[in-house]
Amino acid sequence: MQPILDHIAGVVRPALRKYLAAEKALTVALESKDAGAVSTARQDVMLAARQAADVLHHLSDFVLMEPSPALTFTKIEDVRSAVEAKCVFLRTAKPVADVGLLRDVTDAFKHHRPDRSSATVLVSTDVVPIGSGWGQMRWGEGKYGGAPSRSSSRQKTATSGRCRRSSRTSSMLG
Repeated sequence: MQPILDHIAGVVRPALRKYLAAEKALTVALESKDAGAVSTARQDVMLAARQAADVLHHLSDFVLMEPSPALTFTKIEDVRSAVEAKCVFLRTAKPVADVGLLRDVTDAFKHHRPDRSSATVLVSTDVVPIGSGWGQMRWGEGKYGGAPSRSSSRQKTATSGRCRRSSRTSSMLG
């Protein structure tokens, strides 16, 4: 179990912190109204989002392949199901299917056009910055003032580390 915890501490959490820092830098750049700074910050957010999504998604592979008496999974689907059972809306106990969305975003980043018929993100360019202004997300979620953040323009939408289906929002970052 310790190697899994070490992997989370040494790989997953740093990637999520880098993503959060890139999002904050984007907000600062947007407030500065400096087009060059905004362009660079958007590129930095996209790269950090890709890296964070990748290591977070592949944590399930790490858990499956790392022997641990406390975690005995035989298939990757079992790991994903166990994690998804713990995914809830931010500040609630309502379950959401974020593990599947994370897989779809990661596959789109990796393959550009995933060939799985069940993929909900059909092309990597569907992951785009959107605003999350007043009335677009749940109260207190998203960036203040509607600043853009990472998103998928398909039916399932990932925004600022939170995932939204229609009007629902949940947390990937906790």
